Amino acid sequence: DYVEVEDLASLYKSFKMPNPYYTVEKGQWLFILLNTNELAEYATKAGSAQRQAWKKLDDGLKTARRDNDQPWNGGISAKQLKWMEKQLLKAQSTSKNVVVFTHHPLYPENGLEALNNRDILALIEKYPAVKAVISGHHHPGNFASYKGIPMITLEGMVETVDQNAYGILELGPHLLDLHGQGRMTSRKIEF
Repeated sequence: DYVEVEDLASLYKSFKMPNPYYTVEKGQWLFILLNTNELAEYATKAGSAQRQAWKKLDDGLKTARRDNDQPWNGGISAKQLKWMEKQLLKAQSTSKNVVVFTHHPLYPENGLEALNNRDILALIEKYPAVKAVISGHHHPGNFASYKGIPMITLEGMVETVDQNAYGILELGPHLLDLHGQGRMTSRKIEF
């Protein structure tokens, strides 16, 4: 069904999301779901603090001549980054394994990564509890390792005409096993 959304809070509520970014805890796993659309021109109101933060980020990318300075990319705020660090500290202190989920990939850098992917990666690499990052946005899919952390970009359904793209992720104490269906690549990652 089509849902008319008057504001972002209504959108999150309609999908039963507790917040724009949040965690889910299951057994020895902590899943951190980031909102990499938080700082994007398309997701912020003109004149708002978020738009100003996006503009500062965007200007920095232009100056650095980064390929990800694109209108379809987004990033996270300093507030969300700080929140993420708090979640990673909690996971570390309770010996939880972590999977981080993002819409925009963090790595490899191919022009489709989150606007401030390097800030997010700098935080993630400090915490060995992070076992993988799973993203979307780059519809053909991708895979790379960033300082030993698997960066999985899932294949999208957008271009799919005659087959689907989805997977089931099984987690063990030392294993991530993604069973891909249709266009989605299966991956078995041991750590």
